[in-house]
Amino acid sequence: MAEDVAERYLNELVERYMVLVGKRDASLKIKTCRMHDLVRDLCLSKAKQENFICNDVNNISSSTVGKVRRLASHDSFMMINHFKIPHLRSALFFDNTGQIVENLRDSSTLFNCLGIKWFDSDDDEVPEIFKAIALFLIAHRITGLVRYICKNFKLLRVLDFEGVPLIACKILADEDYINVPDDVFGRMERLRHLYLPKKILTKSKLKLDNLRNLQTLINFNTKDYRLGDLSCMKYLRRLGITTPFVVENFMEEDLNLNPSIITSKHLRSLSIIIGKDGSHVDPRHLTYLLSRCVNIYELELRVKISKLPEPQHISSNIASICLSLSELDEDPLPTLEKFPKLRVLELSDQAFTGNVMVCSAQGFPRLVSLSITSLENLEELKMHEGAMPSLQNLTIARCRKLKMLPVELKFITTLKELKLEEMPKAFKDKLVQGGEDYYKVQHVPSVIFQNCDDLVSDELL
Repeated sequence: MAEDVAERYLNELVERYMVLVGKRDASLKIKTCRMHDLVRDLCLSKAKQENFICNDVNNISSSTVGKVRRLASHDSFMMINHFKIPHLRSALFFDNTGQIVENLRDSSTLFNCLGIKWFDSDDDEVPEIFKAIALFLIAHRITGLVRYICKNFKLLRVLDFEGVPLIACKILADEDYINVPDDVFGRMERLRHLYLPKKILTKSKLKLDNLRNLQTLINFNTKDYRLGDLSCMKYLRRLGITTPFVVENFMEEDLNLNPSIITSKHLRSLSIIIGKDGSHVDPRHLTYLLSRCVNIYELELRVKISKLPEPQHISSNIASICLSLSELDEDPLPTLEKFPKLRVLELSDQAFTGNVMVCSAQGFPRLVSLSITSLENLEELKMHEGAMPSLQNLTIARCRKLKMLPVELKFITTLKELKLEEMPKAFKDKLVQGGEDYYKVQHVPSVIFQNCDDLVSDELL
C-alpha cells in the first residue's frame, strides 16, 4: 500500500535526522513529525530562489504567482481572483472557500488536485470544479447536499460529515420527505477515508459494500448501515463504531457459523463508543468482533460491556487499551496484564465498579503509561513487587475513595512522572515531603498535584 511506502520513507528521513519525531503512538509508529530547523530554512531558501514558494502575501506579484504550482490557504486568499496561475497543480483550503475556487480551473490547465478543509453551504449546488478534482472534503454544515455530493464527487478520497449535527437522508423539502437511495455512496469507489455523521435519518440501511478501498470508517453502526459490508473493505485500517452494534442471528455455540465481519488484515485501530441511543454492547458480539481483528494495536471501548473478553480473543499485538463507561464488575487488571505488548492503559468513568484492583508480579511488562480516572468505588490499588517494571507515567484522578498508593511503587525505578488530579487533600498530604507515604514517591522526578487542596475524602463527608 502507498501509505506503507510513505511510512518507510519517513522512517528513513528520521534515521538521517532530516525529520524530527514529534509524537509516537502506542506501537511506536510516528504520529507527528516536524522538519529540522536547519533543513526547513534551507528548503525555504532554495524554494524562494527558484520562485517555487511564496509565503509573504504582502509581496505578491504576477511574476511570483505565475510560477506557483502548489497553493495552501489558511484564510480567504483573494489573489486567485486577480492573477492567472498557469502552472498551478494543487490547492489546499483550510477555510470556507466560497467564490474563491471558481476561477481555479480557468487559471491552469494542469490543475488536478483540490482539498477543502471546511465546507459550509446552504445552496443546492457547488462549483463544477469540485466534482472533477476534489481530493478531500470536510463538511461543516450541509443542507440538502448529501445525495448531490455522493453522486458527483467521484474522485473524493476523504469525506468527513462528522461535524454536521444531522444529515437527513429523508431530506425535508416543503414539508415533504424525499428519500435518498440506500446506495447513495455507490459512485465513490475511490474513497479512502469516510467519517459518517453522528446522527442520520434513513428509511433503510445504507449500502457501503462498494467502498472497497476504504481505509478509515468512523461512526459506523448497525442501525443505519449493513454489518456485512465491512467484510468488503479489505484495506480497512481504522474502524470507529457507535452503538447500536448488533450481530443479527448470532450463533454462540460456534462463532465460525456467524457471518464474516472483518476481513482486512490491515486493521490497526478499533473503537466502540456509546451512541445517542445509550445502548450497551453484548459481550458475546464484542468477543466475536475482536476475535476477527487479529492485528489491531489500539482498542478503545467507551461503552457498557459488563465483562471483558478472554485474552485469547484479543490480538496479542495490542499496544493501547482505553476503557470507559464499561461498568466491569470484575477486576480488569488480571486480564489486561497478560498482553505482552501493552504500553498504554486508560481506565476512566466507571470502567470498573468494584473496590479493589490488583496487579501481580511481572504483570504489564511493557506498560509505559497508566491512567486511572473517575473510578468512584475504587478503594485499593494493590501491586506485587516486580509489577509494571517499565512504567514511566502514572495518572490518578477523581478516585476519591482511594486510600493510598501501593508501597510497591517505590520499586518502579523507571517512573518519571506521577500526576494526581482532584484527589482529597488528605491523600495529597500523605505524599508531600514529610508525609507518611512520601517514601513511596520520593524517587519520582516529577510529582504533580492539581486541584487537590480543596477536596475532602468521601469518608469525612
